[in-house]
Amino acid sequence: MALHAAPWMARIKRFEASGMAAQPGTDTLVVVGDEGGLLHIPLDAPEQMQRDTVEPRGDLEGLAFTPDQRLLVLAEDRDAVWQLDGHRRVHRWKIRPGAPKKNRGYEGMTCTPERLLLCLGEKKKRSILRSFALPVPGEDALVLLGEQTLPVPDLAGLCWHGGVLFALSDKGRVLVVLQPDSDKWVERARYGTPAGDLEAVAVAGGALFLAQDGGGIWRAPMPAGAIGC
Repeated sequence: MALHAAPWMARIKRFEASGMAAQPGTDTLVVVGDEGGLLHIPLDAPEQMQRDTVEPRGDLEGLAFTPDQRLLVLAEDRDAVWQLDGHRRVHRWKIRPGAPKKNRGYEGMTCTPERLLLCLGEKKKRSILRSFALPVPGEDALVLLGEQTLPVPDLAGLCWHGGVLFALSDKGRVLVVLQPDSDKWVERARYGTPAGDLEAVAVAGGALFLAQDGGGIWRAPMPAGAIGC
């Protein structure tokens, strides 16, 4: 089954999307680029996009909002998660354990009401999903709660929404919907994606948005049965 996706926003010059989330309480997508760019895009007027640069600079590979609406970005080259105020870093937490040397690093990030989830995307037939306690200001490292191997290659983006987890595979060109079962995530459905090099997924305004590395943003209606019983 394939997503019925269509281009929503054209390629953005000098910007390579790597993380995306809906800003709580607004109709705005927030997108981070791996070179440190930060975009705020109104859903009803994407041409009015606001562009900033995260300070300090870093190789940023994920973005998420905590349940109390703090904005987090994933600094892959530092094995760290940063909290931003506007576009400036105000807190940072080391990720322990860090990414294995043979792995390309942490790639995607999202928050559930209780946890912070990070993925280690591998080129083979699997990826690793790690679960951490939500970051607490004043602490210097994330607390690992557990990990799970998923039979999905090269995970690049994560989005928790409506009680399920959307996991985006870059090279596999698939979006997998996972639902919780005790302390594990189990596959509920999977959908073909419209293009390669997709790096981030978000739900906003009742639709799915997929950000392409250097290739703009796609929009797709929420598939029937993806959320809810």
